[in-house]
Amino acid sequence: MNHLTKEKEMEKVEFKIPYTKFGIIFADKDGDNLVITGVSKDYSKKNIWDLVYKGYNLWKYQNDFAIYQQDKKFIGLGVDRKDNLVEVNFSKRPNRHVIKAEKPEGAYWSTHDIATYNEHHILLKAHKVIKRTQEEARIRAEKLLRKHAHENRAVCGACERYIERWDEGNRNGVIYDHGFKQVGFRAGTCIGARYQPWEKSPEGKIVYIKQLQSQKDHLLNNKPDEKLLAKLLDKVEKFVAFKRQLEELKKEHKEAYEEDVRYFDRNQNRFIAWLHFNKDIKITALSPVYYLDTLHVWDKTTVNQLFTVWQRMIDTLTDIINKQQTKVDNWEEQLTAKEKVAQS
Repeated sequence: MNHLTKEKEMEKVEFKIPYTKFGIIFADKDGDNLVITGVSKDYSKKNIWDLVYKGYNLWKYQNDFAIYQQDKKFIGLGVDRKDNLVEVNFSKRPNRHVIKAEKPEGAYWSTHDIATYNEHHILLKAHKVIKRTQEEARIRAEKLLRKHAHENRAVCGACERYIERWDEGNRNGVIYDHGFKQVGFRAGTCIGARYQPWEKSPEGKIVYIKQLQSQKDHLLNNKPDEKLLAKLLDKVEKFVAFKRQLEELKKEHKEAYEEDVRYFDRNQNRFIAWLHFNKDIKITALSPVYYLDTLHVWDKTTVNQLFTVWQRMIDTLTDIINKQQTKVDNWEEQLTAKEKVAQS
């Protein structure tokens, strides 16, 4: 009989070495064996530089670009002003003057605080730093677990934050009402409120997926066209007229308004209220026109621009739905923070 042994996967780690310019270091770790896989000075971790590019070895790197060396040849790899990844073949060994002269037009490639890759220096301190980093993370996680247990918090199925459970009456430990922040902003009460927490049921996430699908279906049934553009442009025209009227009224009543209202209290809403109560002039404030809260619409906006934003929103919703559905498909019951502490 053949016995197949599965090769042990190496642990993915990332760490920083204090008082150096190396930034974030990414590595694979197996016991004492450490293999560096990439580095980054970009703390959002968007730009992570490999150690080798087209046979060239990493030499120096910054947030937006890295320089690779092979003998006396140098390649620059980084993002241009449109955030596209581009490559530059430097004419000679790049210093700050060469980089400034030969970088992509408009790109922010600066040698300020640039790091020189030094694997020997990194490995000398890596194990001690990783051990300390992991221990600090363990302590933070333990403190947070006990805090959540003390406050009887569990994970909301929709927004995935730790929220207090509702144990009073016949609520049976459902998630309390709270604001929704899954996509980065608060939008009323989270749909995951009053459902069982994620540890005990996927129901909150299932409802969230249905809500996302409903938004996507609404968009699919309202694809931007000339008719929609005409409605938006009509709103733009009304907004422009409103701003014009407001400016004319400001000029006409400037002295009286400034005499009545202190400088630090003057704003558009205050002026409109002042007109109403002091001059009996009633006007309705209008806001700039946006499509899907993203595209600022003006008189030169086209259907193609609307469609681009519409398609991007469809793609975003599709991606979120797929990721959330994968979580539901792989759901397993877990212990809450309170149950974990009780068992420890």
